[in-house]
Parts: sequence; C-alpha cells; structure tokens
Amino acid sequence: MKKLICIAAALGLVFCAACAQAEALLRNGGSFVLVVREDGKIVGWGDNRRGQLGTTPTKLLLSPQYAADGIDGNSLRDIQCGNENTLFLTESGEVYTCGTYSYGTQGIGKNQKNISEPVKIPGLENIVQISCGFGHNAALDADGHIWVWGRNDQGQLGLGDKTNRTEPVMLEMENITQVNCGGKFILAMDADGNMWGWGANTYRVLEDSKKSTITTPVQLTGFDGLKIVAFSGGSDVAYWLDSEGTLWSRGRNEFNQVGSAEAKGDTIAVLTKVDIPEKVKQVCAYSGATGALTENGNVYIWGNIRAGQAGLGTVLSSKTGPVLAWDQGDAVEVAMGSLISSIRTEDGAIYVSGYNKYGQIGNGTTRTIKTWTANGTNVNDTDDPTKE
Repeated sequence: MKKLICIAAALGLVFCAACAQAEALLRNGGSFVLVVREDGKIVGWGDNRRGQLGTTPTKLLLSPQYAADGIDGNSLRDIQCGNENTLFLTESGEVYTCGTYSYGTQGIGKNQKNISEPVKIPGLENIVQISCGFGHNAALDADGHIWVWGRNDQGQLGLGDKTNRTEPVMLEMENITQVNCGGKFILAMDADGNMWGWGANTYRVLEDSKKSTITTPVQLTGFDGLKIVAFSGGSDVAYWLDSEGTLWSRGRNEFNQVGSAEAKGDTIAVLTKVDIPEKVKQVCAYSGATGALTENGNVYIWGNIRAGQAGLGTVLSSKTGPVLAWDQGDAVEVAMGSLISSIRTEDGAIYVSGYNKYGQIGNGTTRTIKTWTANGTNVNDTDDPTKE
C-alpha cells in the first residue's frame, strides 16, 4: 500500500516564496496525515512509529500536534508522503527526509533506522518537484533531470537493475517536466508532452506486454490526441488528466480502480475514461483507492473503499465505480492514505473518513469512522493543536 503524489491540472499546490505566509496544504501518508497551516505551522497525527511525522515521540499520535520539527512551512514548496516516510521540498530547492530506512528510502546513504526530525538529503539541489512511492522516491531538478533512490526490486528506479539505492542517483533522461511515483513504478513527462514509465508492469499499466518489470525508461503509447497536463500512479494503476478536465486510467482493475463501468476484467491495458460527470481538477491515488476533486468543489472516490473512505456511512462494494463522496461544492483539496480519505474545505476545515487503527482520523481514538469527521484542525488556526 503506498502513497502517490496528488496532482493538480496546473501544478498548483505550491507555496508563495515572496510572502511570509504559507499556502495551506493537506497530505496523507500510509497511516498518517500532515497539514500545513497558513501561519506556516505544520500539524500531524496518526502513525509516527517510524518518525514519519517528523517529530517525537515515535509512537501513535491519536490527536493533532505540531510535526516536522525544524521545518518552517513558510519556506516550503511541497510535502510528499510515502508509506512510512515523508519528503519536504523547500523553496530554495533542498529536500529533507524523515521516517524509515527500509530499502534506502531515506536517501542519506547510511542506515539510520528511523529519522524522527527531518534531515537534508545530500546531493539534491535546485529541486522543483518530489514524489514518494512504496519505498522508492523521485525528485525533479530545474534542469529537467530525475533523481531516484530507495526500493528497486521491480526496476522502479529505472537504472537497468533491481538493486536498491541508498542515495539519489540521476537518470540519463533530459527535458523532463513532471515526475510521479506509483506503487512500484515511476511515470514522467518530457517537454514535448511524451509520457515515459518504468518499473512494475504486471497489470499492463506501462505497456501492453508480458513484461512484468521494465527496468529502464520506455515511452508510453495510447495518448494520441490527448494533451496530458498531469498524472498520478496508484498500486499498479495510473491516471492521466487532460487539458479538458477528463481523467483517464489503465492498469489493475480488480476493485474497479480504473473507474469505468465499461472496463471488464482485472487488467485494463487500454487507456480508459473514468466515469466522472464533472471536470476534474485534482486526482490522488493510494493503493487500491482513488479520490478526485472536481472544478465544482465536489469529490469522487472509488476503488477498494470498503473501509469507509467515501465517508457515506455505509460499506460500499469494492466493485463500486466513482461515487460522489462530497457534494458540498466547497472542497479545495483531497488526499488519500492507507484506507483513509481526507478533504480540505474552503473555510480551512479538515475532514477524514475511514480506517483508524493507527489514529489516522486524529480524533483521539482508534475506532474506524465511515463518515466525514472533523478533529478540530483548521488551516486558519494559530493555536497550539494540543491545547483545547
């Protein structure tokens, strides 16, 4: 189960370097949540046993508290979360890491079991985008080069082998404008709009062939006539957003991850339109579940959502297509995690629904809740979250 970068059509969700105020941000990791408030404070809750929230103590944090020790949200461009790790990208192009060492995920070149306070990753400079997969990571620099590190058992680093890397390595690719980590694969787009991919291919997410792994970048096909503006990968499934606000997908479909009533079978190798009747603005996938924010401020959720990620109070079939999970028209961001979903609304409130064994909902309990629940976090707050 893994977290992938949430994508927006215009690659927004960045922070203002000129002003001394952070732009609000919501991110889910495997079983944790991070929020950047507008005052620059970073708040988090959920599973912190590996230090993935960037603070101490390294245990389950059932209620919101300050997180990412030493990181100023006012200086951030982005945060991306993996299953048990987190990356922080600063406006100056530096990348900080915290969480587990497994597979070399930290990227610091040595075995430091858990990092509970974010540390700078050596060798990464002028970075403009970051992404986390299931144990592997990628960063894009201002010159259009991709840097990769971490888990590589499926060739997901694109280096021609299956050896893990504990430090960032630059791929021999040029003029790349976007990069995104899927479960065990990576997607990229170049300046000409060509799509590239490498890693796990069991469910034909990269190409329609019998190759279960692709260890070096290959150009993807099937996008004729489409102007792709953003993309995101899930666990063996991927999504591409075009300039018209239409979402397309292919790959693993045993839980209807592809999101189309016309898609039959557990593997869909042909690019398929996702059944959402509104223009999509942002998509976020995690493992078998996906959420999409529309231009109307609504949220659709689909895939393996039996843990209550749709927030509708009922257990939906794993074969359910996209369901209208939030119809208030005031959502501005959606984030998916391990069996949970999160939404940020126009008034700054954060709502979470789903599995809660590790405190992912942040309401002080470990009881699963299948309706949208507020734990008191609001991006407009200026108070200490631990004080009532």
